[in-house]
Amino acid sequence: MLATAGALRLPPDPALGAGPDPADVPPPVAVATEVSALTGRIVTPDGRGVVTAPRYDEPFTPAGTPPAEGGWIEGLRADPRSRGAAGLGAWNAIEWQDRISDAAAAKAGDLTIAADRIRHVALGVEASRSLWRRRVPTDPVQRLAVLSPVLGRLPTTTGSTVLAQLGGRTPQLGAALLSSAARRALRPGPARTALANKGAGRVDAVLVAANGCPEDADDPADIDLDRGDDPQRARKEAIYAATGGDDELTGRIMDALGDDPAVGRLIAAFAAIAPGQDGGPDQEAIEAFLNGREFPDPDVPLGRWRDWMREFAPPQPCRPVDLVGLGGMVADAVDPTGSRPPAAVRVLATLPGITSLRPVEIEPELDLPLWSFLSGRSPDWMLPGAGDLAEHSVVGLSTNPAFVQALLAGANHQTTAELRWRNIPLVTGSSPLRKFWQRPSGELDIAPIRGWPVAAPLGSPLLADGGRGAEAVVAFRTSLFRRYPATVVYLYLATGDFDPPADKQVLATPARKDPTFTGTIGDDITFFGFAVPPEDLATHWVVLEEPPAGYRFFTKPAAAVPVPPPAPQDTAANFAYTRFALPVRVLIGPLL
Repeated sequence: MLATAGALRLPPDPALGAGPDPADVPPPVAVATEVSALTGRIVTPDGRGVVTAPRYDEPFTPAGTPPAEGGWIEGLRADPRSRGAAGLGAWNAIEWQDRISDAAAAKAGDLTIAADRIRHVALGVEASRSLWRRRVPTDPVQRLAVLSPVLGRLPTTTGSTVLAQLGGRTPQLGAALLSSAARRALRPGPARTALANKGAGRVDAVLVAANGCPEDADDPADIDLDRGDDPQRARKEAIYAATGGDDELTGRIMDALGDDPAVGRLIAAFAAIAPGQDGGPDQEAIEAFLNGREFPDPDVPLGRWRDWMREFAPPQPCRPVDLVGLGGMVADAVDPTGSRPPAAVRVLATLPGITSLRPVEIEPELDLPLWSFLSGRSPDWMLPGAGDLAEHSVVGLSTNPAFVQALLAGANHQTTAELRWRNIPLVTGSSPLRKFWQRPSGELDIAPIRGWPVAAPLGSPLLADGGRGAEAVVAFRTSLFRRYPATVVYLYLATGDFDPPADKQVLATPARKDPTFTGTIGDDITFFGFAVPPEDLATHWVVLEEPPAGYRFFTKPAAAVPVPPPAPQDTAANFAYTRFALPVRVLIGPLL
């Protein structure tokens, strides 16, 4: 015969002294050995496994984890009382399998959509990695030639694109040269590449050539238009150089300018013969100049021609690009072979809580307190002997963390298998059911089972959420709470030899302890749990108080008036004041 206890048990009686509770005494060695053998693995001679008793620790511990002496794994394997509690939890999970699955599916939410996005981006990343390794060269400049079409979509820290930053750095390095059209124009085969020098038609070679700066040419701002020895000759030399050595055009412009041209006309002439997009003078602009008559002069003397040109028409600098460095940075920005491919970063940014391309798994915490199942289906395991409580009795009890932890271990053992069978991807070792009592949302009874220390026994605070130990519980066998369900129940620290507080005294914190969970057993047993040790029931009142839901008045003056009535005595206020009914408050104690 093994003494055991349920979810609620009698607390230690201080009057009897410290002594082990028979329900906490380990089972005899022979019993533990026999029960533990039932969970051992059995393999038939042909290699097939035999179904044995469940190993409730198996889903939460690495394979081959040896049980520590006196630890929780040994308790779930060798102690029939702990295995019985775990079996109750497994029974609960089987009976509630649809409710548990629905709650897990609600927690999963849009997990299916997220998993579909992850699968698609993972496939795309793997395909792009294969193409990258086979098609993208290792040389940085050649990589830039291959990746140049993406520059128009690659942002920079200034808010523009890389292509916009490169355009105009050198006279030949334009945006068109870095486009996909340029790659098609320079593809091998046509005469423009087949007849070119060996290697000159490659895109990377063209980029290197276009990235160079031309030799410094004469700047019109450097022309000494006011040269005293022969200004006419200086103008002719400048115009001849600008027209590319065209004698006829030079002569026509010189004739149009005359011997002493105004500054405005001279500026118009140089503007007309400036090279167009094809590299030569624009004939329409030249004809417009030759046929024009009025050219307003700028407000500047001819001697300040150089300063004026430097200010309003500064020369465009030639800034070659570091093609090797640029190729490396562009490759790094779009390289799919890295640990964080750009496509994966963009997709994961739309999926909060998911940080990798691994299969999506969840670790839900289901708000399903299991006490109600046990209370309704097997109330003797909630409080053994509850049927023997006398009518209108009040008893002090204690929670039984060892029983609760064993029951939740069995419930999670069954639940994880059921949820995986229903294709809900759980994190390995997760324990979705961690609540036994009806605590406020977010407060749990056990820590994640996979993190339980192997050497900690069942009932240890190391296995509880937040290190919670046994807690005080007060149970009532009465119909009071059916008739008055809003009755307020709490503990209040007693003073002296349990001297009751005055009727008008407000019982407030910190001496007041409100319940943290409540429940029922059958139709007439109601219990309240408090976040204090069970021993505190020896020093606290149990208070039942009428809720402050309204005001009541007696037809005759109240037996006790809280304070002296206001004067005068014949007012309606005084009449109501003296007949005001104070809320009923009952104090019970001590329970231990």
